Amino acid sequence: MNTRGAIDRLGQVAQLRRLTGIGANQVWHEVTLRVFARQFRAQEIVPGSGLQQGDRQVIAHVAEIEAAQWPAPPRRDDKLMLEGRLLNVQSVETVRVGEAVERYNMVCRG
Repeated sequence: MNTRGAIDRLGQVAQLRRLTGIGANQVWHEVTLRVFARQFRAQEIVPGSGLQQGDRQVIAHVAEIEAAQWPAPPRRDDKLMLEGRLLNVQSVETVRVGEAVERYNMVCRG
């Protein structure tokens, strides 16, 4: 599967954000990228899964993140602006092909 091609064809534009620093020295890091997003189906939300109604699976290809020199990988509590809604990253799975990072599978809530 060509993840980048699929995201380019089926994805939508989003902004991934992270706040770093302390106090007055806090800075937002933001990258605009294409992602594939979908809501989890009811049968996927089972006790113990940690998923809640309205959670979304968001897949981002690594290329745009690396090109922007954004502080990868995404992590819990990063923010994702998608469809005018600010979502909170709950968890991230880094997917590799061989030794290379291919994509990030995120669970986002909000």
